Amino acid sequence: MGDIGRKIEDHMVGYLVTEGDQTDTRQILAELDKEIANLQSARALLAGSSASSLKTSKRRTMSAEARERIADAQRKRWAKAKKLTKFPGKK
Repeated sequence: MGDIGRKIEDHMVGYLVTEGDQTDTRQILAELDKEIANLQSARALLAGSSASSLKTSKRRTMSAEARERIADAQRKRWAKAKKLTKFPGKK
C-alpha cells in the first residue's frame, strides 16, 4: 500500500466500528470525504487545471510600424552576421 494507504490505516486505528454503531461510521465517512476534497483541490492546483481561475495579464499589442522597425533591425543584424562569416578576416 502506498503512503496514502498507510495514512488511512493510521487514521482508522482508533476506530472500532461495531454493527450497531452508525455514528462512528458516519464520522469516518465525513472525514474521508473532507480529506478527498482536500486532495482533489491540491491535485487540481498542481495539475494547473485551475489556471483559468488565476488572473492572467492582458497581452500587449504592437503596432504595425513597431513590428516593421523590429523586423528591419533583425534583418540588419542578420546581414552583419552573414557579412562577417563570408570574410572572417575583413570587417
